[in-house]
Amino acid sequence: MTAGLFAQHGVWTGSCRPPHKLNPTGFFESLPLKKVLKRRWPDIMQGTPTRPQTGFRKEVIETILEDGYEGGPWLVKMSTLYWPAWDACFDPKYVCVRRDPDAVFRSCKDTGMLITRKDDDFMRKIIDLHFAEMDKTGAPSVYTEELVGGDFSSLEKAMTHCGIEMDEEKVRNFVNPEHWHYPKD
Repeated sequence: MTAGLFAQHGVWTGSCRPPHKLNPTGFFESLPLKKVLKRRWPDIMQGTPTRPQTGFRKEVIETILEDGYEGGPWLVKMSTLYWPAWDACFDPKYVCVRRDPDAVFRSCKDTGMLITRKDDDFMRKIIDLHFAEMDKTGAPSVYTEELVGGDFSSLEKAMTHCGIEMDEEKVRNFVNPEHWHYPKD
């Protein structure tokens, strides 16, 4: 939802995973960039943060250009475990998305995002590690429960951090509480 809201404000996301019955507005996650990340760091799901690699910046730029990027702000939706690689090659503006960890776990399982591991306890550890890494940053956080409830203040702070002026009408038109399947228990 957060990446989709940035896309609604003109941020380029590239070719993304199509909508799914549990996520009918889409995922806003660049499939070409996801392939680059998975190929370069195949064991990311073991819980080890990335290390910078030679040629990563060049490959990212080539990938987004091949995917139709023509300039302006762009985003990559990813785990915090990839941040060290991005820090070494770019000057990124991070935005953290805050959701209940149990809701993240259920969502990832239902949409097939964590199918590489069948061990639920291990998957929960990876999610906890992701949240712990977010806690170490000074990046603004977007609280999705609040967005669904109509409070857009955390989104506005994150957009301002990224140099984007939030259009509340675009946000209201995009956020659909009926699509919210994983509220905090």
